[in-house]
Formats: sequence, structure tokens, C-alpha cells
Amino acid sequence: MHRLAATAPVALTAAGVNQWTVGVGSKNQQILLANDGLVDWQAGQTDARHALYSASGELALAGVCRADFPKLGVQVKSNLPVDVSITGTIIRFGLLPANAQINVHLPGGRIVVSSRSVLQATCSAPGMTLTFRQDEARAGFLNGQAMGRRGGPGDRLVEWCVPPATVAGDRQIRTADDVYRLADSFPVDLAARLEVCLQSGDWRLQMAAAEVAGQFDLQGAVPVLVQLLEEEAAQPAHPPLTRSWSESKMNIALEADADKSMDPTIDPVAGTKRYRLTQALVTALGRLGDRRAVATLERIMTRGTDFFPALAQVPVALARLGSSSSIAVLQRHWDYGEINVRVHVRLALAFLNGEISRTEFESRVNPA
Repeated sequence: MHRLAATAPVALTAAGVNQWTVGVGSKNQQILLANDGLVDWQAGQTDARHALYSASGELALAGVCRADFPKLGVQVKSNLPVDVSITGTIIRFGLLPANAQINVHLPGGRIVVSSRSVLQATCSAPGMTLTFRQDEARAGFLNGQAMGRRGGPGDRLVEWCVPPATVAGDRQIRTADDVYRLADSFPVDLAARLEVCLQSGDWRLQMAAAEVAGQFDLQGAVPVLVQLLEEEAAQPAHPPLTRSWSESKMNIALEADADKSMDPTIDPVAGTKRYRLTQALVTALGRLGDRRAVATLERIMTRGTDFFPALAQVPVALARLGSSSSIAVLQRHWDYGEINVRVHVRLALAFLNGEISRTEFESRVNPA
């Protein structure tokens, strides 16, 4: 069987540096090829390596970390280069790099994807279809619901349909787990409800709300996050480590005949909170990319006395903020005594000095 089809004239017209318009008959496709850096394209900006906007309305971006197209109502933000295409209600992701954190804003909703040992996706648009390429099997979660273990040979294309929205309603937020469950339901008032948690005075709710604000790219939370970090930074420093693990109270408590009662010298609230809220605030502000956090982060780094799980995230945040003014502060801690802090200080300096790419930096830092 044969079918005859009329041919259409094809025209290729340069539209800018590495940009072309391909006309097929009366239909035009916009193409960006071999791009390097943030450029103007499609009445917006992107740093995608390659991109296509077809006559049918498909938008395809390869190797993208940033894209903002106000006329299309599309925004993409990722800490690592990813491949994504958007066609109506179908969002397709290529093979995601480890530790990728992706936010996609669309006219009809938002998608947040985290690619770590498990694949987690949260979408506020019911009925949307998300597809992922997975060369290795791993567990997946969609809006907090387990989707089973998918991927690998014979199952490389994973497709999920976003279910009808659950109603968050007047759900009471009493614990950190309640905050995470609220985020899974992705209510339209998520940002407002997280701000209530941040201002609650309960450090556990504040910690969870900060983590979600950073993961979901909620820019409106920046002022209160900076304020909370300033308040935490004003607290007395944690006592420095003076003994090895073998002599520590935590290790001795593992012995069968050890005294398990509360240590009366430690405040029960401060002793539990310790570094946890500070770590969540620092990480969130680094992800959100707002330079209003730089001054406070530099003061914390200059002091250098915070417990290492929190302090190690400060150079990571400064690097993500692109704070070249912080190089001198970081350089003073090149030989910091604690290895986690020292490693991240050196990675941050390598990135800020242009010795490694953002991709290499993000692939090597602790994924917090």
C-alpha cells in the first residue's frame, strides 16, 4: 500500500546566535542548538543546551537548569541539567541525574521532582501525565503515594497519571509529619500554610516547613527564613567537640549497664533541636537562590562554631547563591578541623573560583 502526500517547502532562517526558525509550509518551529549559557529565546530566557518549540506547541529542553518563558507560562528550575518536554498535559523527563531537584511551573499547576535513591514527584495538576526514563529499578512516590518499584531493563519508561486532588481542607498541623503530608497534597494555599508553620515557634514545624519551602521553590518564604536563621545564629554556640566518639556519652550509652537517664546538664528542648533547624534553614535558602541570605550565612561561616551537620551546609548554600564575595570567608576555613565542613568548603571554593562546573559541584556535595 502506498499513500501520496504533498510535499511542503522547507526554509531555514537564522534567528540569532545558535538559533533558527525552521519553516515547513506555513508552520514554523523555533530551534536552539549548541547553546552555552543563559540566552534570550521564545520571549524569555533559558540555559538549555538544545531546545525546540514546535508549531504544535511542544516545548522540549535538553540539558536545562533554568528556563523562564512568561508568555508560555512555563518555568523550569533544576540544580542539575535535565531533559524535559512539555506537550499539553504530558510532561516527559529524560534520564535524571542522581540528586536532581526539579521544579516545573505550568499554567495549570506545579511539578516538583526529587531524584535520589527513590524517585519522588509531587504535582498539583490532577490528570496530568508524568513520564520518566529509568535505566535502573527504584521505588517511586507520586503525591506521597507509593507507586512500586519501577525501571530497569524492559521497564525503562515509567508513566504516572496524577490522581484527583485530595482536599487538604482544615487539616490540623501538629507535627512535622503533618507538614510533609500537607506538601504531598499540594494545596493551593501551601505557601500561606507553611508561613504559619514557620512563625509558629515550634522548631519541629519550622524545620519541616523550611525543608518543604526549599524543595518546592517557594520564594515568598525567603524573608521569614532569613529572619529565623538570624535568630538561630544569635543563639549561644554549641560547645565544641572535645572527645572522640569512643569517649562520647552517646557511645557509652550503648553499653548494657549504662545510665540511660536524661543528662541534667542539657536543656531538653535545645538538646534535641541542636543543629536541626539551622541546617534546614541554610539548605532551604541555598536552594531558593535569594542573595538576601548571604550576609547571615557569611556571619555563621566566619564564626565557624556551629555543629558540623549545619555548618557543612553553609558553604554549599553560599556556592548555590553564587556568592563570590564569600570566597575570602571560605578561604579562611580551608583547613577546618572537621572533615565534612572542610570538604564542602573546598568544593564551594572550587565552584566559585570557576575550577569546576555547577554540574560537578552538585554531583559531589552532600545532597542535603
